[in-house]
Amino acid sequence: MVHKKSSRELLDHIGWDLLHVTFLWKNRFDRKMAQRGYPWHSEARGRLLRYIGYDGISQATLAEQTDISRQAVQQLLDELQRDGAITRNPDPDDARKKVIQLTAFGRQVVGEANLVKEEIEAEYKSLLGEDRFLDLKESLEAIMELKEEDR
Repeated sequence: MVHKKSSRELLDHIGWDLLHVTFLWKNRFDRKMAQRGYPWHSEARGRLLRYIGYDGISQATLAEQTDISRQAVQQLLDELQRDGAITRNPDPDDARKKVIQLTAFGRQVVGEANLVKEEIEAEYKSLLGEDRFLDLKESLEAIMELKEEDR
């Protein structure tokens, strides 16, 4: 007797694999950042740092890029400012706006995060080997190049 799969059964698929690997990577990253003294980096405010960058960003642009409400961004920036990771300075082109910039401490945190990312990448290269790692990177880049309407 052949067993037919029900359309209601959950399929094991690559989406779950990608999601699971993402969670594993994120947990490893958060743990390593906490070990370096930045446990708050795993919180929502820590995730904003990657958008600020070394050149700074306006609060409105930050809200747009992160798809977070302006009010929520304001609260997270308040926390980052209390942490000493950012400053808010007047925009030289528009006095009504503020430019969010990393402080020396904020740049230190971003530098540590980059080191952690490189460590994790080295662990993956060691596990997979250089060729398989490069194949994985190329495959992921190909998937990311799909246009939104093609997904």
